[in-house]
Amino acid sequence: MAKIFRLIMKVEQILNCSFDKWYDLFENITIKSEIVPIPQNVLDYLRSGSTIILPKSCQNEMDEECKFRKDERRRNYDDSDDSWDEKDEEEKNYPEFNEFDEILREKLKILSNKAFIKLNWSSPKDAFWVLNKLWCSSLSDIYILLKSSDFICHDLNEAFSECDDKEEMKEKINSFEYKLIMREWININPSMEFRCFVNKNVLIGISQRDCRSFYQILLDGREEILSRIEQFFLEKIRGKFFDESFAFDVCLGKKAIKLLDFNPFCSKTDSLLFSWGEIKDPNLYLNAIDYKSNKLELRLVETNIGVQASTYSFYSQPKEALDFHELNLNNLRDLPSLVQNKIENEDEEELE
Repeated sequence: MAKIFRLIMKVEQILNCSFDKWYDLFENITIKSEIVPIPQNVLDYLRSGSTIILPKSCQNEMDEECKFRKDERRRNYDDSDDSWDEKDEEEKNYPEFNEFDEILREKLKILSNKAFIKLNWSSPKDAFWVLNKLWCSSLSDIYILLKSSDFICHDLNEAFSECDDKEEMKEKINSFEYKLIMREWININPSMEFRCFVNKNVLIGISQRDCRSFYQILLDGREEILSRIEQFFLEKIRGKFFDESFAFDVCLGKKAIKLLDFNPFCSKTDSLLFSWGEIKDPNLYLNAIDYKSNKLELRLVETNIGVQASTYSFYSQPKEALDFHELNLNNLRDLPSLVQNKIENEDEEELE
């Protein structure tokens, strides 16, 4: 049986990787961003698990679309049909965040009405399927992505849940201020994103970020990629971050490298083409100490055989489909009995 490797995670590590803490230090090598504190009433709205009801300020943005649909309905159906009689929609109890929304509009203008959003740590990448895009040009885009994302939900409710010292750091956790990060939208080539692992201020390994795809260009340019990232780390990152051990993400352009994010050096961070057991192996650290030894490892997907679907495709599946997957269904004839057993088990759990 494979050994499960777990690294101790501290609250301070999570705090140090919060975007608003490191942005000013590395502003000149990362993407232009605007940081907006999230007021408590907006946090309560984002944390609520109810059906998504967009704030009142978003309704005006949708008025034109609604008007277009109503006009289409009038053209396509006989006005004498009572089923299509126009009725004023009952006034709904839309949440209102006027001051916060006005700030968001201002920030959108600064970013040319095309922004990539995230919270202190995570972006709503898992909610791509909702809008079929990740850039936001309106308040509606922002709220829909935030409310549809499990990653955002985790940030808001469980960011510190796996920290060993969460009880003794409870006061600091409770006073933590959540921020909405609005970043200038740039088209990033997924083949040129990399995660870099640093142990005791030594770059010990680099992994292709999109580890479910094969890119021949990466194999052809392996040495150049390794050299550029290594130089970037030594000149721009080493000794400047708050922790000695951490992970950071970069994107390589033709001329420049952009820093994308920092992540804690613990098993909560996806190790991609490495395992955390390998990353913590002393030999990996010793091999990387001498940068001229060419033993620093860049791991890439070496072949297109067995390339898998996107990790985020899981989040676009209906919950019912995932539930059926858990039934280990091998034959459709078994479905009725398996569903019945599942229902009976759930009923028993409710009675206990």
